[in-house]
Amino acid sequence: DSPAQAVLEVDANSTSDDSILRFQANQVTKGSILYNHNPTSAQEKMEFRVGANDILFIKGEGKVGIGATDPKSILDVEGGVAIGSAYSGTTAAPAQGLIVEGQVGIGTSAPQDQLEIDKNQTGQFTAIRITNEGDAIGTSAGLRMFSDDSAFNEFEMARVEARLIDTADGAE
Repeated sequence: DSPAQAVLEVDANSTSDDSILRFQANQVTKGSILYNHNPTSAQEKMEFRVGANDILFIKGEGKVGIGATDPKSILDVEGGVAIGSAYSGTTAAPAQGLIVEGQVGIGTSAPQDQLEIDKNQTGQFTAIRITNEGDAIGTSAGLRMFSDDSAFNEFEMARVEARLIDTADGAE
């Protein structure tokens, strides 16, 4: 640190203690940043709290959790995610879901349509798998494609479905 820099240090004096920076109004904590000291960097964690909610967690190994207190991936998110200026800050994503403005590429960085899946491996089959774990008669999983005509009337273009059939009497 050079003499021209201002430094705020919070020393916990031990790897078994926490360093906490609290933000208060009228002696009531409104938010905080907590650094959880641990002997290994994988166990260390910073926690950001706003109001009574733990919002963001950063582990010493570089994993980030938004709403996830113990992230297992580079980025773990609990709750809905909105991506793109048309949705971000204006439209709530589905609960535990994703809403995306623009094109989505899986296996490609330059999708040509709303959704493009590219396995990009010769001799490999690219597929979309739709699974319904239901085991009741009549349970189905399917893929339905729709289009709009010039009057914006929705009509079904194609349907592929699989149904569980009762093999005893052939009933759905």
